[in-house]
Amino acid sequence: MPSVVGGYELESFVSDDVKDVYICPVCTNVLKLAVQANCGHRMCATCCENLLVCPICNDTVINTIADYAVHREINAMKTYCNHRDEGCEFIAPLKLMARHLETCEYAKHLIADNLNARCAEKMVSRHDTGNHSIESQFAKLESQIESLSDDLKTARNENVNAKRKFQLTLATQNDKLVALEYTLKILEKNNTTTSGKIEIQIAERDVILNEIRHRIECLETTSYEGVLLWKICNYTTRKHEAVSRKNYSYV
Repeated sequence: MPSVVGGYELESFVSDDVKDVYICPVCTNVLKLAVQANCGHRMCATCCENLLVCPICNDTVINTIADYAVHREINAMKTYCNHRDEGCEFIAPLKLMARHLETCEYAKHLIADNLNARCAEKMVSRHDTGNHSIESQFAKLESQIESLSDDLKTARNENVNAKRKFQLTLATQNDKLVALEYTLKILEKNNTTTSGKIEIQIAERDVILNEIRHRIECLETTSYEGVLLWKICNYTTRKHEAVSRKNYSYV
């Protein structure tokens, strides 16, 4: 298979006898986009980007030029399909392999139904697309069922919490109502006591006013134009005692 960085892997080529001139001295793979340094040695274009000294002759690498002749020769070499390990037996020159890989039935690719966290295999070959699609559908359904179950549990928990909160609020309001009723009873009791005291005070004042009114009426009926009579009981006896000086008062 072609490596991401550097040259092509030797195992990708059908021929076991690849010329040394086609081997990169940096990555030791087959040259990819071959370039030639000012010292004359060939390397991969990516391998010599930051190269200061040639690994073969130790000369300073000043500049490089593309080696189109070697590039054409390598592109004409036969290679195996990148999916040979999965069962693909296709063999073609390197320059035609990229087109084959676009339609290779053994190539692994992303499946639209496969984009979920429960699927352990994100890449499948076209051979296994049917079975994997069904498995993905089941996995997706299981994921949706699990998600709905979690939502239901969350809703139940929220319902329980709301119910508890309502019960707590109801109990608090009930306690406040009991306290208000108790306060109202105390106020009514105090009001009754105060009303009784006021009624007693009013009754006492009524009695006093009646007495004053009676005295005024008595004074209004009293006459001061008559003759005052003074009655002395046992007048003869008292007079005799006064004459005999036994008692000096007639009263």
